[in-house]
Amino acid sequence: MRPQITGVIRSVNFREGDQVQAGQVLFTLDASDASALVNRYKGQSAQIQALLADAERDYLRSKELVKAGFISVSTVTSSQSKVEALQAQLTATSAETDSAKIQAGYTRITAPVSGVAGAVSIHPSSLAQTSSALPLVTLVQMDPIAMEFNLPEQALPTILAAREKNKVAVTLETPDKQTVQGFISFINNSVNQDTGTISLKASFPNASRRLWPGGFTRATVHAGVSKDAVTLPPQAVLEGPAGRFVYLLMDNGKVKSKPVDLLRIQDGKAVLEGLSGGETVVLEGGQNISDGAAVTTANKAGGTP
Repeated sequence: MRPQITGVIRSVNFREGDQVQAGQVLFTLDASDASALVNRYKGQSAQIQALLADAERDYLRSKELVKAGFISVSTVTSSQSKVEALQAQLTATSAETDSAKIQAGYTRITAPVSGVAGAVSIHPSSLAQTSSALPLVTLVQMDPIAMEFNLPEQALPTILAAREKNKVAVTLETPDKQTVQGFISFINNSVNQDTGTISLKASFPNASRRLWPGGFTRATVHAGVSKDAVTLPPQAVLEGPAGRFVYLLMDNGKVKSKPVDLLRIQDGKAVLEGLSGGETVVLEGGQNISDGAAVTTANKAGGTP
């Protein structure tokens, strides 16, 4: 929270670490100058209103007199111009009065949201400045609380499809090993081209305050189940000019490239589309062979083919 005007702090109406409510007055600034400015413009408005009333009476009298032929038409025009000028002055002064009232309102700094107050960087009789690098205080909303995280861009279609069906949920683990379930509240409108990830936010209930702002935790996004999915170790999936592919071992002992779509990497496994299951796939050394190369399989001690 930062001041809208520069002024001397008169009171700090809370303590560091307090739970404050939206609309609660946290700071008051010296309102002497602001109140004086409001009174000044009010006085000017009253003065102009008095002059305007007198000018309007003169204008009405001049219209009657010109009908009787006692004065010229130019006198009526002059009276009308005086009325219009005073009306314009009154409008401008009223606007100045409203502006001064707004400035006076800035001497009471209220909490925009409910939250926990952090450290206070200023005290009574200190000068609060709009140009200060430090905020007066920082408020943090605790319940509900939001979590920011990133996912690979390949996961975005699955997340969006599950969100449309209201089947996407997020769970996280608290420091005391409890789980809390929330929901995705925000999906960024663009993919980070440097990292190939999409930024998301999830909201969680936090009445017990087991989750604390600025902390780190592990989150799991539940976006449905891919039935009969084909999974491989991620190193088996290669990438070429035409996209991702794997090498299949054919009956003649040679390999053939097979294009695949990488849906996501989950629990250390690459979830793929493009394979029916049961194929023999080159897991290691694929970067050292090419389409049509002859290979042999070998068993590692204690391992699998």
